[in-house]
Amino acid sequence: MDGTSLAVIRNRQFTSLKKALFIDASSRVTEILNERLIALESTPKAEAIIGDYEAPSSLYPIIDTLSPRSLNLVFIDPTECDVPFATIESIVNRLQNADLLINVALGTDVNRNIVPAILSRTHAKAREKYERFLGTPQFCARDEIINLAKRSDHDALRRKFAEAYNERLRTIGYVHTDIRPVRHYYYLLFASKSHKGLEFWRKSCKIGPDNQRELL
Repeated sequence: MDGTSLAVIRNRQFTSLKKALFIDASSRVTEILNERLIALESTPKAEAIIGDYEAPSSLYPIIDTLSPRSLNLVFIDPTECDVPFATIESIVNRLQNADLLINVALGTDVNRNIVPAILSRTHAKAREKYERFLGTPQFCARDEIINLAKRSDHDALRRKFAEAYNERLRTIGYVHTDIRPVRHYYYLLFASKSHKGLEFWRKSCKIGPDNQRELL
């Protein structure tokens, strides 16, 4: 099964893109991907570049290669909820015209670790990670959240977690959002400043990975 980057490259709509930039903190990962892009004859349109979401300034030279007038889709695809919200703010402030597609690991990372992150001092790093991800200091210290954790109400905690994230997105202008579950593991969160972006997203969701359209 293709990973994200190769799935993009091999999609028949790839020719409609002006540029595809794949960013990873590992030089080994970017080196291997660039070799594959060359083999697929996708360069120079597609390129793998080193960048670290823990250091937003490392992303600026990459972003600045794009035209200020360009329309962008930023796909953030971590394996856990550890991309700081401050990084997303930095990206969209730099990019002007960008819709967001974010893989939020509600069914895996959050489901497994949110209760001890809230209640246990030994999970202070996990608590800090979640609050940085949400951009909401003291989220885990709220009385309502603590009470839900004590009852091990994972459904309600996941819902509150998602609501807090959506609220932070709204504060930076992303008022049009939609969530699509990937089985019970991950949730793809689309966010746009424009209702038209949301309209395009919902239309695209009616087409499967095999290009099969939904009935009606």
